[in-house]
Amino acid sequence: MKRKNVDETQNRQLKIAPSKNDILSICNTNETKLLCKFDAVIVYVSHYAHFTLLVTKDGRLFGVGDSRIKNIPKASLPTLIETPGHVASASFGNKRIIAIMQDGTLMGMGDNTSNALGFTSDYVETMTALPSKNHNYERVEFVTCVYSSSIAITSQSLFVFGQM
Repeated sequence: MKRKNVDETQNRQLKIAPSKNDILSICNTNETKLLCKFDAVIVYVSHYAHFTLLVTKDGRLFGVGDSRIKNIPKASLPTLIETPGHVASASFGNKRIIAIMQDGTLMGMGDNTSNALGFTSDYVETMTALPSKNHNYERVEFVTCVYSSSIAITSQSLFVFGQM
């Protein structure tokens, strides 16, 4: 059986010329299909397992797939996730979302059993501000979720919530 080089595979996959508002699904079968047209420009994406977060230029947060978070329905198309303000960036990991709002507030929701969001309860049902003391009251510039912890980076520090 002849092995195909990467360029041949990429050329076959890119038969669709996407516009900036297209969301594409690239399958293991080396085909690209248009999943949907989207009404906003996507500026940030986070993906883990079977779920993808999309942040739009106007600060809305959307989810696609199965997050296994109670208040976010399983969806095959982008579904709006309610937030109390405009989102700058966000991360999804192991049944939780952590987001940096445009005003610098750090928000989170979902599973907190390993204290990965820094709350006292095991589960947070809606997007809720994380306690500022968890990141020493510094403005968070980047955040990511990993299996049983979340990591926030400020201009001077790295903070880990949960278990390493």
